[in-house]
Amino acid sequence: MHQPTYREALKAAWVLVWHNTSLWLLGLLSVLFAGSFGLGNFLAHLMVNMGAYKGVWLVSWGIPTLPIIKPSIILGLSWLLGLAIVIGIAIIIISVVAKTSLLVAVADYYKNKTAPKLEKIWNAGLKYFWKILTIEVARKILLAAIAIIFGVVWYYLSPAGTILNYVVGSLALIAAILLGWFVSAVTIFTSGYVVIDGKPLLKSLKKAFQLFKNHMLVSFEISVILTILDLLLVIGFVLIFYFSFMPTIFIWLIAGALGNAALAVFGAILGFVLLIIFITIFGAIYNTFYTSVWMYLFMKMHHEGIVSRVLHHMARWFK
Repeated sequence: MHQPTYREALKAAWVLVWHNTSLWLLGLLSVLFAGSFGLGNFLAHLMVNMGAYKGVWLVSWGIPTLPIIKPSIILGLSWLLGLAIVIGIAIIIISVVAKTSLLVAVADYYKNKTAPKLEKIWNAGLKYFWKILTIEVARKILLAAIAIIFGVVWYYLSPAGTILNYVVGSLALIAAILLGWFVSAVTIFTSGYVVIDGKPLLKSLKKAFQLFKNHMLVSFEISVILTILDLLLVIGFVLIFYFSFMPTIFIWLIAGALGNAALAVFGAILGFVLLIIFITIFGAIYNTFYTSVWMYLFMKMHHEGIVSRVLHHMARWFK
């Protein structure tokens, strides 16, 4: 039997994304809360937590110094808080349904080579809403816990700066990344069993653990590849930032020559608008692509199995 390769997974995912632009909307909406299963955000959390605990004392120092707030201000803040909660709940619901719909659409495309209509997959997304929401919340809690624990370890190790501390800190970082890969892989496998096979949540989780166990090295290998893409994404965002504000710089030069402040403000607004548009499109495509890669591999592991490319090449070397 022909064993699929990572190149085939990446190619299949790109073909799906490029020829089904309607799925970009689902990719965009799912980013709002139920983002990609990659580790880009997780690695960012790890880096932030390296120094986050150094500022905890500022918060504890500042709280007692807050002035007494008037009842009218408290009422206004409560109203704003309630509005923010309602908007947040709406965003979470839309994002989770979009993520679920995207999983359904990707699975259906790999089965039938045609993407179903958005109305059909949106209804399917509503069907699995609570299960995917539970998986998504659990994923975020676990990844946040890993990042916080790493941040605590880094905080207590960084002041001394000894070689041993650097070694322990490096091992802690590696352990955090491996745990993050594990959580990401198991959650996408669980989602796959829920959406594709229609299995109960706990049974899907059990089967996801077994699938990960049977394809542990493969799961880590694809995680490495996708994490590298995550890091390259940072470079992509930097380029997007510069391209977005190139018209702004040109407008500012004209505004400076004419002494027109309004034109300068317009240039700044134009730059931010272009930045938001480019990041929105780029993020929607990337999130859709990321989900498609994982689902392709899941379906191949689920039905056929995938051989580790590392072990495959090592076996060739020792022949």
